[in-house]
Amino acid sequence: MRAAVAAVVATLTLSCGGGSTAPIASGGSQAGHGGSGHGGVNSLAGAAQGGDATTLAGRGGTSGGSAQGGSGPGGSSAGLTYWGDVAPILASRCLRCHQAGGIGPEILSTYDSVSMQAMTISQVVSMHIMPPWPATDDGSCGSFIGSLSLTDQEINTITTWAGGDKAEGTPVDIALPPLPTLADAVEYHTPEFTPMPEGTALAPHDEYRCFLLDPNLTTPRYITGYDVVPGNAPMIHHVIMMQVDPTALSSDGTTTNGDKLAAMDADSPDRLGWPCFGMPGDGIEVNAVPVTWAMGQGVVTYPDSSGIPVKPTDKFVVQVHYNMGVPALVGQSDTTTIRLHWEDTVQRVGVFALHDPLLESLSTTPVMIASNMSSVPYTWQATVSDLGLASLQNLKLQGVMPHMHKLGHTYSLRVMDGASDQCGIDVKQWDIMWQRLYFYQTPFDVSASTQFQVTCDYNTMNVPPPILPGWGTSNEMCLAVLYFTADVP
Repeated sequence: MRAAVAAVVATLTLSCGGGSTAPIASGGSQAGHGGSGHGGVNSLAGAAQGGDATTLAGRGGTSGGSAQGGSGPGGSSAGLTYWGDVAPILASRCLRCHQAGGIGPEILSTYDSVSMQAMTISQVVSMHIMPPWPATDDGSCGSFIGSLSLTDQEINTITTWAGGDKAEGTPVDIALPPLPTLADAVEYHTPEFTPMPEGTALAPHDEYRCFLLDPNLTTPRYITGYDVVPGNAPMIHHVIMMQVDPTALSSDGTTTNGDKLAAMDADSPDRLGWPCFGMPGDGIEVNAVPVTWAMGQGVVTYPDSSGIPVKPTDKFVVQVHYNMGVPALVGQSDTTTIRLHWEDTVQRVGVFALHDPLLESLSTTPVMIASNMSSVPYTWQATVSDLGLASLQNLKLQGVMPHMHKLGHTYSLRVMDGASDQCGIDVKQWDIMWQRLYFYQTPFDVSASTQFQVTCDYNTMNVPPPILPGWGTSNEMCLAVLYFTADVP
């Protein structure tokens, strides 16, 4: 993030996750980990009336229209008022985080708090920093479930009001949105672990560690949603949970997955888990990847009544990417919580496909990213067949999660099938601190020949060579996490 942008965010500390060090590394905190939330407040409530108020009567209990604020130093704001125009926008776009019990450090559910920070709010919304929704969502490139994106009209309303007299208007009863939560979730925990930086060119400040967890199933079930809550948020870059059957043969055809897992774990008897840059480890066959989490992500509920099947024999391998680019993090520990929602039946089967030819180039000829350039594009293409999904019936692309590192600038996905060439996602201002799974309101019907084209563009100005793909946050990736659904077999 550019310094000026970071300064604006720091001024308001609007990042839903608190603090400039880690805006939240647990998007999962959006699941109401702050407790029951707003302590009985069911609507926007003014501090003058206390926490149980249902409306804000204004300072001293007065109310009025746009003239209430006077013609103040900002001049006229075209008759706009907080209650009549601004508060409804904040309620629909901002208050899932910025209310009592939410993860936003600034509460924006009162006239006083919003008016005092009006100019900073105006800046961050006009610069499209807040709300944190980097994907273009104006109808030109997909339309997404639960979008937080502000329309141009909504931005104009906020900036015009903030630049004028900031009139309060007549208080009305506006319900707060519920705090994001994953109901009836089962919690799983990684062990308390103190990571150590690898110190290599591909992971200078990073450690990738895998841990084996037991889902404790007695019958087949489906994962239909998840929430990840890092214990030490500033050091957690990503969490991936993979599904492995220990009784199945590994890729060598002679040993089982369980044999390989045990051998890798035994290789470092003095430390918990095992190193695992290559997903769960070389040669281990993965059935599914039901959880992919990165900084900024919140509660995930799979769309279209879908879920990922898990057998009683399956185990979970959780890969945690610890980043200690901040020296003070070295020597600190973490235990991360993964919350899963289970169902016995679903209407459609879900499957994730993770693909990154840039990272995979390390196994052949590494792709070198040019340094000191404002734009270095990298493009890859893959078909449904290439992703190993051609046999699935009635396949639909339901969503995408883009992933790059610190040099990422823009990201795009196109979905191409014959003469059809459609935009899947367009991120014009990549921010590593705000990553999420974007689910489509209208999914793409795809076939074995459908091709996906991803373009990652990097800004490498003032970055010395070499710039390599790799696992460290100072290296780069061009990953697409694609979520598909298919008919239940």
